[in-house]
Amino acid sequence: MALSKFHTDALSFILNQYEDLSVFLAQIPLLTIENIEHTGVGCFYTYNLPGDYKLDDIQIEEPEIIVGNECHLTAPELEYGASVLLWIRNKRMETLEILAHGDAYPESELDVYKFEIVPVNRIDDTQDYRFALK
Repeated sequence: MALSKFHTDALSFILNQYEDLSVFLAQIPLLTIENIEHTGVGCFYTYNLPGDYKLDDIQIEEPEIIVGNECHLTAPELEYGASVLLWIRNKRMETLEILAHGDAYPESELDVYKFEIVPVNRIDDTQDYRFALK
């Protein structure tokens, strides 16, 4: 399944927060949705990048990166909004994770929404919230 505007907007917003990850913006038009897992309070969207996509130019050392810890999603369907994370594995955008801060996340895709940065740690806003798992 091709990416909708919601997915394109979410991925672009997250990646644009990290200068060194802008190289991944080129993958967005080629991604398709491989799997959707609704958890009731969130959703995992797993992406597929064509196997012949050239990864040699991506100079990222970490095999797994989770970004977007300060990215917040608001929408009329979300009482308190939601957190949004992007999982990058082996130089490929793999999973978009959305976790509602209220009771539920809708199964239907959001049409009206806004992404914004909300600092997670208001005591030390200079901390880097990019996580690398090794």
